[in-house]
Amino acid sequence: MSALYSRLHRIFTSIPRTTKPKTLSKPPPQSPATHPRTTKPNTLTKPPPQSPATHPTIDDLLQEKNPEKLVHKFKLLTEDSKFRSRHHRLYKSTIHRLFLAQQFFLIEDALETQKKYISDENFAARLIRLYGDSGMCGHARNLFDELPQRNCDRTAMSFRSLLGAYLHSKKFVEVYQLFKDLPPKLSIEPDLVCHNIVVHALCEMGSLEEAMAMVNEMEGNGLTPNVVTFNTLLGAFYRQRGLEDGNRIWMRMAEVGVEPNLVSYRSKVGQMVKEEKPSQAAELVEGLKGRLKSDLLMYLKSFQ
Repeated sequence: MSALYSRLHRIFTSIPRTTKPKTLSKPPPQSPATHPRTTKPNTLTKPPPQSPATHPTIDDLLQEKNPEKLVHKFKLLTEDSKFRSRHHRLYKSTIHRLFLAQQFFLIEDALETQKKYISDENFAARLIRLYGDSGMCGHARNLFDELPQRNCDRTAMSFRSLLGAYLHSKKFVEVYQLFKDLPPKLSIEPDLVCHNIVVHALCEMGSLEEAMAMVNEMEGNGLTPNVVTFNTLLGAFYRQRGLEDGNRIWMRMAEVGVEPNLVSYRSKVGQMVKEEKPSQAAELVEGLKGRLKSDLLMYLKSFQ
């Protein structure tokens, strides 16, 4: 029996097992929200081409509030030679805005990039004035000294811009020293504007007799003092010396044949009022005519 059992066991165990084959389980049904879309797939394989960055406009420059972006837009606009030649006021207003924000580094950055465009003395003089308007007279002097290296002449045009830069920075002594030192060294003939700047500096220093001597020097050099010259002197003499000495300048003005303007009369009338001579001031104004008279009457009312 045991032998038969053993034999049968060997037979049955030698037959291979027929196991049930595995089947892939179905995925659980998806909710409508997770079903794949049945819409037509997007056929674009690349993002749509983007338009190139737009070049800034003048309005962009005027509306820009960020100083760094302002300088960036200024640089882009000034790449155009027409912009550089036509928009002097935008140059001035842009630099003035940076000055009000005390962004002197950005002023230097903006103006340094303009040096490569120097092709004549007129443009160079404009840059020198812009440095001066910002109180950066040292930078103005550096640019003036660089002009020969940039194949640019130095005449009275750039020289008066340099003097004006120092005047604007209230470096009055330096104005006078530059006027005495540079012209003979550089063979520059100072024009009337140069002399007027020096007269202004001397008056600010309180050196009124030296200012009058400068007028004599002007005439000796063949230059005729103009109303700007005398208005500078009148203002200084009336303020610092009083009505009597101021009237001496008024008489000299008549001798030269220079017609006084509103600024001249305001200096004289204002000093009359300060010295408590309102009747003389009123009499002077009554003898005038037209717009000059009406403007001075308004000026007199400001003292009441």
